[in-house]
Amino acid sequence: MKYSLGPVLWYWPKETLEEFYQQAAVSSADVIYLGEAVCSKRRATKVGDWL
Repeated sequence: MKYSLGPVLWYWPKETLEEFYQQAAVSSADVIYLGEAVCSKRRATKVGDWL
């Protein structure tokens, strides 16, 4: 069985989001989907932050 971690579904401050993905990187998840599934006007991260 493989485990995947989906995108964040709610607004989180940028610092919280970065900490979450740092912890996800060392987790046992096989696949990690990056991104936020929130209104683009409320996103704390921009395209350049993901690249």
